[in-house]
Amino acid sequence: MPDPLSESEVWTLLERVAERVQKANLPGFKALFVIGSLPGSYYKAGQSDVDLLALLAGSRPDVSDYRKQAELLESLLGEIPKGLE
Repeated sequence: MPDPLSESEVWTLLERVAERVQKANLPGFKALFVIGSLPGSYYKAGQSDVDLLALLAGSRPDVSDYRKQAELLESLLGEIPKGLE
């Protein structure tokens, strides 16, 4: 099992994720927030999870928009190291 990610490594990973989400130009996407232990400065490597909250605006997306969002999320999963939820 790989070593747990440090706080700074998680922030670096989240920056890459945020850049990819921005470039994806998802319909209604407004912001991506990190909540919980990481921004609260009580993150513990190997114990804490990482909580993300996406803010979307506008009317409910149609099926093609859902597919675009699902494809983006699937592509991001490949960047997340095993053991990090």
